Amino acid sequence: MGVRMSWAWEVDGMAGADFATVDDAATAMAESVELAASHFGTDRQREVVRSCVLPMGARMRTEGARTLADGHGWFCECEGLYVRMNPE
Repeated sequence: MGVRMSWAWEVDGMAGADFATVDDAATAMAESVELAASHFGTDRQREVVRSCVLPMGARMRTEGARTLADGHGWFCECEGLYVRMNPE
């Protein structure tokens, strides 16, 4: 099942892309946020990466994948990091 993911973070605009799997989407989100933090990061933004990216990726791969498998969209927010996934 394909996944359409959109994500936004306070230092970046909304981004979106299509992915073959939830794992691919979670990996891309983490890489994007970590790259933004390394270029523009304040101490608070680096803390968001530490406290939100790994737990959010895990939630995407578990509850997000289950919700998508049921045919529904999934949303998660953590300290200004927003992720929305929809089945394709």
